[in-house]
Parts: sequence; C-alpha cells; structure tokens
Amino acid sequence: QIIRKENDYEAMKALRKFCDANNGFLRIKSRQKDPVKKYAAKMADKVLYDQEFYPSTVLKCFAVADIFFSFYSTGVMEAAIARVSSVCIAPAEQDWSDIQGAQFKDLSQRGLFDWPGVSYLQTIPEIISGLAQKRISDFAFLAQEQAKYLQRFADGKIHGVAESIVLEIEKILQKE
Repeated sequence: QIIRKENDYEAMKALRKFCDANNGFLRIKSRQKDPVKKYAAKMADKVLYDQEFYPSTVLKCFAVADIFFSFYSTGVMEAAIARVSSVCIAPAEQDWSDIQGAQFKDLSQRGLFDWPGVSYLQTIPEIISGLAQKRISDFAFLAQEQAKYLQRFADGKIHGVAESIVLEIEKILQKE
C-alpha cells in the first residue's frame, strides 16, 4: 500500500478533486476525540466537530448534502433516511476486520454499505484512481431502493434506526 500510495492522504486528494469537478463543497465532520488530520483540514472547505447533542451536527450536514463519504460509518443509516447517497470508502478487509469484529462484517456483507441507489462501496484504490472522473449522479439516490434498504435494516421505519441496528447486532450475537 505504501509503494502504491494507497493511503488516506491520496484518498483525500481524490475527494477534493471530485468536489472540484462537481462544483462541490467539501465539509469534513469529525469528533473532538478524533481530530481531523492537518492535510485533510487544508483540503476541506469547512471542518466541523460535534457542536451539540441534538440535533446532531451530522444531521444538520445531511440537510444540505448531496453525498456522504465515510469509512464504514453507521452514519450510512442517517444518510439513507435523509435521502443522501452514501459512499463507503473501504480499506482492504485484512486492514480492518480485526478492528470491527464479526458483527460489523456480517452487517457489511448484508449490504449495509453497498446498496446501489442508497449506499455505494468503493475500495481505496477505486477512490484514488477513479473518483475525480465521476459525477454525483454516478452515486444516484433512488427512493425505491431507499424503501427496500430501510425495510432491510430498519424494519421500514424511519425513526428508531439506532434501535434497529442494536437489535440486528443482538440477532447476530445470538446466532454465534
């Protein structure tokens, strides 16, 4: 990965180029416990941290967003509810599987992060080599897929998503 320059810095450069090509505004939202890297902050148009408990900062961001990029974030659910396309930037499985655990992997394999029309999974090499040439429309949000996605992961409910995720994890744990 080092030799091939498959790293966060190169992914951020590709994201910046994507925003420039799409007349986009690059807003990075993080938490105080996980500060944004200096190089990423320089590439961003705006950096935000959680400002209050409710409404959450990320929900405010989704109110004006066209697309959401993350690294395996459960924010994909909030994005789906807000009708914002999500792109999961996926590191190689061997680089994250022991960190996230079997339950997270199971949710991923069920399509939580790769549900065309709602959430799109792209590897780090795909982001670095091809994102700058893509358009936001390549990651279209489709209402009919949103309904199927929410049925799968939130029992069709828009409210109570966090509860649905916890219940899904409990089901997986009971199987083990």
